[in-house]
Amino acid sequence: MAIAAGSAISRPERETVYPRRVTIDQRRDRETERRSFCRICNAACGLRITTRDDRVLRVRGDPEHPLSAGYTCPKGRASAAFHHDPRRLDHPLVRRGDTLERRGWSEALDDLASALTRIERAHGRDAIAYYLGTAVAFDTCGYWGTQAFFDAHGTRQRYTCATVDTPCKLLVSELMSGYSFLHPIPDTDRCRMMLLLGTNPVVSHGHLTGMTNPVAHLRRVARQGELWVVDPRRTASARLATRHLAIRPGTDAFLLAFLARELLRDGADPEYLANHAEGVDALAAAVGPFDLARTVEATGLVAEDLLDLLAALRRHGRFAGLSGTGTTMSAGANVTEWLLWTLQVVTGSFERPGGAWFNPGFTSRLDRKRDWVHEEGLAEPGPASRPELPRRRGEYPCAALVDEIEAGHVRALFVPGGNPIAAFPETERTIAALRSLEVLVVGDVVENEIVELATHVWPCTGQLERADLSGLMEFYRLAPIGQLARPVVAPVAERRPLWWCFDALAERLDLSIRPPGFEPAPTPEAEARLLAHLTDPAIDLDALDRAQVLDEPVAGWVVDGLLRGGRWQLAPDVFVRQLAELEAPPSSALLIPGRQLRTMNSALRDVAAERERLDAVAIHLAPSDAEAIEAQEGDRLVVQSDAGALEGRLQVDPDLRPGSVWIPHGWLAPNVGQLTRSDRDVDPLTGMVLQSGVPVRVERTEGAQESRPDSERPRDAPLHAGRLRTKRHLTSEN
Repeated sequence: MAIAAGSAISRPERETVYPRRVTIDQRRDRETERRSFCRICNAACGLRITTRDDRVLRVRGDPEHPLSAGYTCPKGRASAAFHHDPRRLDHPLVRRGDTLERRGWSEALDDLASALTRIERAHGRDAIAYYLGTAVAFDTCGYWGTQAFFDAHGTRQRYTCATVDTPCKLLVSELMSGYSFLHPIPDTDRCRMMLLLGTNPVVSHGHLTGMTNPVAHLRRVARQGELWVVDPRRTASARLATRHLAIRPGTDAFLLAFLARELLRDGADPEYLANHAEGVDALAAAVGPFDLARTVEATGLVAEDLLDLLAALRRHGRFAGLSGTGTTMSAGANVTEWLLWTLQVVTGSFERPGGAWFNPGFTSRLDRKRDWVHEEGLAEPGPASRPELPRRRGEYPCAALVDEIEAGHVRALFVPGGNPIAAFPETERTIAALRSLEVLVVGDVVENEIVELATHVWPCTGQLERADLSGLMEFYRLAPIGQLARPVVAPVAERRPLWWCFDALAERLDLSIRPPGFEPAPTPEAEARLLAHLTDPAIDLDALDRAQVLDEPVAGWVVDGLLRGGRWQLAPDVFVRQLAELEAPPSSALLIPGRQLRTMNSALRDVAAERERLDAVAIHLAPSDAEAIEAQEGDRLVVQSDAGALEGRLQVDPDLRPGSVWIPHGWLAPNVGQLTRSDRDVDPLTGMVLQSGVPVRVERTEGAQESRPDSERPRDAPLHAGRLRTKRHLTSEN
């Protein structure tokens, strides 16, 4: 069966046909409820999943889960709808000319192996690359299979979503501690002072921090003491706060530098600094120029609010600080994250009650590790087309990938669990680059835009069809917790686990990736054996059917075991230099990123609520900004940056600070990637394309054709590649 390239993939008959909405009949004696946990974000909330035969009937929170205690968000509850999505990928597909054709697994993998062998012989192993998306981070065996395959293959062309929105967190941890993967976890049970910058945990669950039931945690902190939210928008989290400061986008580093300056003079923990910090004097010199007057001018905040926040920090002594994409995707991302960490060191808040601690992991148990080999923060040169970009931790920044494809250095690309079309800058250019590849392998659960461009499509099992362990992202959760998820329903058609796909391909390419004694098969039993191979033998996986939390204290392991001499490095030279060069954004409208309650980056768009589908095409402006361009609710607007332009519908947002433009990301209509470029405005330390605090111009447009977000298309409408092309109406400056 042939499928026209650029059109919707025609559905062959399935072994099982699922309705969009599954209703429950009266034969409840056939229903089965199983315990599991959600693998959509870091919170990993406990789930109870009810099935009948091979249907998932409903998903609810697990009241016995030690962290989430019955809570789950709309994303988790949408797992059943996502599992039964009519766009589920069921069969391997291989491109022949302009068509995608259904093939059996053996033929599809043989064809792929032949193509990869031809490319490697002609151009070398670095002509083969991968971009690892967010979804694979929550697939324990799939992550192993991806990394094991490319470790064995040896390509240097490795890219992951970590360089899209959060590389500053890894860099700050590396330079201050000697280890990239520390992440401060707030002690919400005892915290009396919390500071949130550019993050909205009620919606995102805390960016990297997996905050289950965020409303309950934030309310607890507010009851116990004070919750301060610094954000240009009065978000759902800000509504729970004791104080909200509507800061100018991109100026958080100025605020934190001022606070550090004043706390070093009055409010620091001198004993903690003497015992556990290097570079106190250098830090004091670096933040010295950031006095009150300069901070007021840069941030747009009034002096009284700044002084009140300073007084609150002095009053409580210790605090917990969290940041999110509002700061981590800005020009000041590195220094903002660095200063947020230094403030917690200066106040003696790390690994102390009421402050923040570091999760060693239930399975990893980093608190027991003694033979630390510290990272030095050194970066290798970037790839041939972008040598100025830094290669860190064995991967290139995503900003280089399109350049490498255009230069002919990358000719084959694997995309497991990701969507560069929705995540990368310069949407048109990204699509053209992907279309030009000789081989594009997409491993995913449902059809998306990139499937249309693929040469080989792997239909992968979803989270309800596979086994998982909570260990991969365990460092970001509110407690050292372990849990095993078993398959809830068996996969239908020809869906296969991602790890099996890579193992089967490795066998054809004579690459050895299997653990000793492991015999692969696309079965739950084999997957369980693989998890056992990947886990410490001392851990009883069967006992983890119910979530378990370590009952022994783990605070103090970073200072006592990880840090060189037990001391934080407070003034890394590269951060000090970036702070000295920091400038406030220009006095124009500034783009800020947005997350939504029912979507996770570009995933789950088709199960989003109607309100969020409308928000997806909405360009949010403050009332005064809408009035300034004589625009009313629902008018069509054009937002233009130096990189490109997009169109959308105006939503007047009284919760937004004037001068800010809020557009949700992860959608295609409009796609904020059209407003950014990968060949400039790139952070030199991480290679991240700047996406927050971007200067833009907003105008009302007359007679523009109405467009709908991709989630509002009829579900049987084609995902035609032409629909993905950016429509730029302001061509004179593009």
